[in-house]
Amino acid sequence: MFASPIAILARKYSEIFGKGLRAETIHSAFKVPIDDNQQYSTSYSLNKYNVLVIDEASMISREVFNFIAATLNRMMLRPVVVITGDRCQQPPLATVQGRTTTVTSVLNDDTFTKNAVKFSLYHQLRCIDPAYINFLNHIRYVQPLQDYLDRFQTGHVCITTDQPSQDQLWNALVEHRDYVVYTVSRAACSRINNLVLTRSFQEAVPICSTTTCFQCIRQHEGPCHPKQRQRRWSCERTNWNSGVKREQHRPATPENRQLAFAHPVTKVLKDGSARVVYPFTPGYAVTICKCQGDNLGKVLLWLDCPLVPERTAYVGLSQVKRFNDIIFMTSLLSSQLKPVNIHAATQT
Repeated sequence: MFASPIAILARKYSEIFGKGLRAETIHSAFKVPIDDNQQYSTSYSLNKYNVLVIDEASMISREVFNFIAATLNRMMLRPVVVITGDRCQQPPLATVQGRTTTVTSVLNDDTFTKNAVKFSLYHQLRCIDPAYINFLNHIRYVQPLQDYLDRFQTGHVCITTDQPSQDQLWNALVEHRDYVVYTVSRAACSRINNLVLTRSFQEAVPICSTTTCFQCIRQHEGPCHPKQRQRRWSCERTNWNSGVKREQHRPATPENRQLAFAHPVTKVLKDGSARVVYPFTPGYAVTICKCQGDNLGKVLLWLDCPLVPERTAYVGLSQVKRFNDIIFMTSLLSSQLKPVNIHAATQT
């Protein structure tokens, strides 16, 4: 059994190993509640597996891991549990007092690590460019100086200003049509996707319009979309299976009575505010935290925030095989490349 915090990894492992491996997201495998009013249940079916591998543990929060541990402790017969992850990669994100922030990963939780049998192995298997491997190994632990970064990114920057205009972004997208755009924030991701729709389909007649409490979204035939962001891969409702939109159907209700189709869903938060949690958006841009562990062909990286969460930039930079496969939307700043434990790190 293979469990991952993001659906794209579960899907890829299932494709690689076929029927010999059961791959699910952590939320699906352990039935982790996603809403406060969701009924608690224990996934006793996990006891039929000999080995349970939990991947990308750097993205698993202490709260979610406590749920995983509680599930395993209720079983009379338990599988061997192998937890893999990199402490220098993307930490888990959570909403704290209405703001998205990083929280402690299980890999940095002494309560767990002091009781686990640990094996340490680090090797960069994705990248095949020796010079770029040296750069990635450097920024894992050390915050680089700006002069060093400026020399490194020469010839790889699309826009020289910190606040790019719509025209500048569009020109960069047109010039790099076969690149996937990586962003830090969801706002920048949405900006890119909306820009593509606006410029590419501005003369086209929409096949329908979907109205939310915030805006009216025009749906066109032709743009590339991911199959919506759901947590259950075995039901074929998962994220980042790309597809092309052809027609619009009325939303339906699946067996579990939960909305599971790609259309805007409005969620009311505890403070009374509302936000769209699963909007039907195109897939030209994606946030870094959604694709940790993915192998991409070419990346147009946009670190759109002056202060990037620790290790997030490293994850975005390490998704390609060679340096020539990555372009930067705006110039990289030294302050954006924070390694793990920045207070103990030095600049060089």
